[in-house]
Formats: sequence, structure tokens, C-alpha cells
Amino acid sequence: MIHEAMRLLRVYSDKSQKDMAKEIGFVNSWVSELEKGKKNITEEFVRKYAKIFGVTPEFIILFAQKLKSNKNLKKEIFKAVVEKVSNEG
Repeated sequence: MIHEAMRLLRVYSDKSQKDMAKEIGFVNSWVSELEKGKKNITEEFVRKYAKIFGVTPEFIILFAQKLKSNKNLKKEIFKAVVEKVSNEG
């Protein structure tokens, strides 16, 4: 679930995978594979991700745990993203 938590943080913050890759110093495909769970997430990667979003690594881990235990949370986040995008247009 940490992969999904990191993807949701990126999407809600309106950042592309390309933007994230550039900010953390990885190639775009690597970010994509991480978010899909095809690559192992390292502590270093979590720290870099957290810094970009102004949160702690612990926040990302707790967010991932909440996503796992609360199936409706993901739906609520997607609704918030859709609403945010709709209001910007």
C-alpha cells in the first residue's frame, strides 16, 4: 500500500511522474514502476518523496496503513482530486 499512498500524494499535488522523477533524480519509468509496486521502495526514496511534499516519512507510512485498513479512504481521496481538478478548470 505504500506504493499507492505515494501515488495518491503525487496525484493530489498535481505533479506528473515526469515532474517527480526530475525532482528526486530518477527516470520517469522508475517512478512509474515504483508506484505500481514493481520496484522496492527504499528508505531513501521515501525520505525524498516526503521532503518534496513537506511531510515526514512516517506520515507516508501511516497514510499507507490507513489506506490498507480503510477501503473507503481511497475513494474519498479520488473524489477530492476530481473536485479539485473541476474547480481549477
